[in-house]
This record gives sequence, structure tokens and C-alpha cells, in this order.
Amino acid sequence: MTAGGRSARASTRGWDRESVTQAAIAVFVIALVLHPVFWIFEASIRTSIFERSYTLGWYHEAYIARADATALLLGNTLVFAVGGTLLALAIGIAAALLVARSDLPGRSAFSVLFMGSFFLSPMIIAVSWSLLASPRIGFYNALLRMLFDIEALTGPLNIFSLGGMVWTAGLYFSPYVFLLVSAALRSVDPSLEEAARMSGAGTARVLMTVTLPLVRPAILAAAILALVLAFGQFGIPAILGIPARLYVLTTSIFASMSAYPTEREFAAVLSVLLLGVAFVAIGAQRRLLGGRRFTTVTARGFRQPFAPLGPWRWPIAILAWGFMLLTAVMPVVALAYASFTSRWTTRLDSSLLTLRNYVNLAEREPAAWAAIQNSVLLSLLGATLAIAVAVFVSVIVMKRKDWLGRTLEYVAMLPISMPGMVFAVGLLAAYIRPPLVLYGTPYIILIAYVTLFIPVGMRSASAALSQLDPALEEAAQISGAGWLRRLAGILVPLIKASLVAGWVLIFVTLMKEFSASVLLGSPTVPVNATVLWNLWNLGQYGTLTAFEVINTLMMGGTAALALWYGRRTERSGRPA
Repeated sequence: MTAGGRSARASTRGWDRESVTQAAIAVFVIALVLHPVFWIFEASIRTSIFERSYTLGWYHEAYIARADATALLLGNTLVFAVGGTLLALAIGIAAALLVARSDLPGRSAFSVLFMGSFFLSPMIIAVSWSLLASPRIGFYNALLRMLFDIEALTGPLNIFSLGGMVWTAGLYFSPYVFLLVSAALRSVDPSLEEAARMSGAGTARVLMTVTLPLVRPAILAAAILALVLAFGQFGIPAILGIPARLYVLTTSIFASMSAYPTEREFAAVLSVLLLGVAFVAIGAQRRLLGGRRFTTVTARGFRQPFAPLGPWRWPIAILAWGFMLLTAVMPVVALAYASFTSRWTTRLDSSLLTLRNYVNLAEREPAAWAAIQNSVLLSLLGATLAIAVAVFVSVIVMKRKDWLGRTLEYVAMLPISMPGMVFAVGLLAAYIRPPLVLYGTPYIILIAYVTLFIPVGMRSASAALSQLDPALEEAAQISGAGWLRRLAGILVPLIKASLVAGWVLIFVTLMKEFSASVLLGSPTVPVNATVLWNLWNLGQYGTLTAFEVINTLMMGGTAALALWYGRRTERSGRPA
């Protein structure tokens, strides 16, 4: 009896320690996310950065004194974000259906090329399209003027417009839609579609009434993800919008923060507006999916059915591959070609080929190499810490069904609806004054990277953890292993492959992250975003493209190595 009592007390003390540890981690993560959000609101009602008095004057400035300008900003932002999202959905869903559900020739190569833009920053996508569709020097415009004998020096395409911004955003976000929808299509039980065909439904009717409704959660999730990312997008509207004096909320926030004297408080008011718009989008998703069930997976190991395109196979293939050539291959070719020429021209002139851009990058741009080193190190640390925090949060959320667990889950997922530019404004407001001044140090960038990408890590960790048999951990607990030991010795090794995949996604995204980095970077801590922005403003386009070519090769190589390691780990973990 005495031994049993001691065992029970020891178990109680162990559980107490576990609860305290989990509560401490939960409080840390909640503070990490909400601290900058608080300072955004605080800055929006502050009289000025030099005074600790509060007023609603800046809201009056935004919504009364500058009401027309603010309405125009909001209208441009909505057109840009909604238009880009709708285009991304159309392109991404079509590509996912062709790869996952049709007999399109070369489906594997098509999917690889389609995902190619994922390794380019949004700013570089915009730069590459400026080379192709600039009114005067765009290659596509020169080609169209020649083919249709148009006697004009400009046009007919103009990428420096709201339509050009929407087009570029749609192409940039379509791989996100493709990833989510194609994964959902591969999980759909084929018997549902087969039953519809046996009832006499044609391919188009099966697609519209069975297949697409079954993957509606993935489509809605992709739509909300693309919409929130588009609301917070800075690179595309900065490159394509500012030259045409077309501003959206993010570019106006950046302009307010960069102005002299700075209008930090006005930027905070616009940040609150942008944050509210993003929250409305997330709320709409929950309302649309709330209370609905979409059971699409009822068996494993089935072979996916392919809908034959029949006589339309080759016409659709020519159309699909032609679209891929014009929108995915040519921008990359233009980018690479520009990096090896002394000046951009629509003619292929071998006399212009040179390595001078790469030599200039090596000899005259010391900040570029420092930026590459900083970005690689911060992306490695950011991805690793984000995944580590996500694992802790996912385990706590799965184990604790009390108010703390529910609060932690909601707050930890909050950054997914928070535009990077807005979060950067909050960090600057939080850490620009004593006692903790972090601006001009790499730590403020690292905090942004980790916090913004905790939700991405949680999706990888939670999905993998939900597939584990709880008996494995229970056996270790009975054997006396503590919570942290069970986590490190059992749970993490079993989900290592999923964590590596999530790490790769975060690392690649951080290497090309632009919205938060361009505001948080500084001359003392340059990162890729700040160097790209400076080179663009200085008009050094050749050096800029060379810089991005090197970065893309580094990202692709690191991602390939990590994925290879993940697949090797997954294979070695399978039972013989």
C-alpha cells in the first residue's frame, strides 16, 4: 500500500511537472504572437512616436481627412487580392485536374514545371514579367507588334497596371492551389466517381457534381490561403504598381514607414485595416465549412481513375503545354537571359552576352553576399525553430482539451491570417524602444520568421501526429518516460519525414520572403529582400537577376537535399 501510494504521488508530481511545462510553452507562444499585435493597436492610437499620449486622430486622418485615398487603397487591394485569387483558383484547379485526373501527356514533367515559380520570390516574378510585358521593352509586346504588324512603340500589353498585377499574382499563387487541390484529388475514393459514371453521368457532369464538391474543403482552403497571402503581398504591387502610381495597402504602409518624417502611426492604422480584412476572410472560411462533413477517403492503396480526354487529348495538351511555356518557362528564361546580358533587349544578340553582372555582384556588392549568408542562416534557424515550436504546440493541443489548449490552438494559427507587412509593423513598434531594442539586429527578423510560420509547421506536425497509435506513447508512459522524453524518443522519430517536408516548405518560403523582410532588414543586417529592393531602386537590373539566379539555385539545392533525406528516412522507417 505504501509503495502504491508513493507511486501515485510520483505520478501526480510527474503530471504536475508536465502540466507546468505545457502551460509555460503555451504562454510563451501566445505572448510571441499577441505581443506585436498589441503594439500595432497601441501605435495606431498613439499621438506620435515621441509622445506617450493617445488619440484617435490617426483614424480620423485615415477615414475622414484622407477618406478618398483610403477608399482607393482598399479598392485596389480588394481588386488585386480577389482577382489574383480567382485567377489562381482557375489555373491551379485546372492544372490539378489535368495532372491528377486526366491522361495528359507528360503529367509528371508538367507538375514539376508548374511548381517552378514556387522557388522564385514574388518580386522576381514581377521583374521577369516586366521583361516580358513591359509596354516598350517587353519581349511579348515586341513579338505581338511584329506578328500583327502594329505600328506603335508601346503595347499592346501593359504589365504596369492593376490588371498586370492581378495576372502576376494569379500565376504566383496558382502553385499553392495546385498543391492543396491535387493532394485532395488523390485522396478521393474512386468508387464515388465510378458510381456516378455507372449511372450514366458523363465526364463533365461527374467533375462538376461529384469530384469538385468532394474536394470543396481543399478548394476553399486554397482560396483563403491565396486570398490572405495576396492581401499581404508587397513584392508584386511594389514592382508593377508603384511605377504606375497604383498603391495597395501594403505598399502604402511601407511608404508611410519609409517616409521622412515617418508616419508610423498612420501605417499602424492601415495595418489594423489590413488585419481586419484578413480576419474577415478567415471568418468566411470557417462559416462556409462550419458544421459540414466531407468524407472523401474510405480506403487506402486504391488506384486513381483517369478520365481519358479522348479526341481532345492532344489539343488540350498543346494548349496546356503552350500556356506552361508562356507563363512558367519564359519568365525563368527571361530572368536567366537578363543575368547574362549587358543590357536587356527584345532581340537575341550574342554580342550582349557577358558575365559582368555576376562579376559586379562578387566585386561591388558586398551587401549581397552578406545578405545571402544572413538569409540562409536565418531561414535555417527560422524553419528549424518554427517546426520545433509547432511540434510542441501540436502535442499540447492534442492532449489538452481545456481552455488553455483551445486558446493556444487559436492563437498559434493566428499568424496564418496575418500579413507579413502588418506583423513587421507590430514588431517594429514592439522592439524599437527600451528595454529591448531589436531593430537593426537579426533577432527581430528571426522572431518574425518563427512566429509567422508556426501555423505551417503545425499543419505538418498535426497531420502526422493524428496518424500515430496512442498506444505507443502510452507504453512509454507506463515505463516511466516523461513527456519530453516521450516526445523526443518516440513521437518525433515517427513523424520525421513529415517534419522534413514541412521544414523544406518553410525554408524555401523564408528564403524568398519579402513583405516582412524588406521592412525589418537594415543596412547592418541585410537580407535577400533588402538587397533586391535596393538593386531595383538603383536600376541595376542585370545584377538583380544574377543575384536571384544564385539564390534560386541555392534554394532548389537545399530543398532537394532535404527532401532526399526525408524520403530516405521514410523508407528506412518502414517495416521490412
